[in-house]
Amino acid sequence: MINDAIDRLIEVTEQGHAIYECYLRHGKTFFYAKQLFANNQLKLNALEVIIQSQQIEYAKASKQLIEHIKSWQDQWIELQVESNPSDNDEFVFISRKPYPKEAELIFI
Repeated sequence: MINDAIDRLIEVTEQGHAIYECYLRHGKTFFYAKQLFANNQLKLNALEVIIQSQQIEYAKASKQLIEHIKSWQDQWIELQVESNPSDNDEFVFISRKPYPKEAELIFI
């Protein structure tokens, strides 16, 4: 089960990187920000399975990624409610918690 969750996390992370590249290339629009939000939810789902397995080597990395994603999602929702953007509107903010790249590497 954990191996399936790790495989899923890797797959979703790769998809997220591709979406992020589109986001950057196409003007950082809300259209791609919505896709990033959905992708991050899929990451959270996989991370929750991983963390429930209580595999110590993955616990710290999972917690770091979960904390980042939840903080990012909170900011995303705040900005979305505040600005009510359309798909072509720019949608940018500075994350309060930097992306823990080293935690992502644990799963690759």
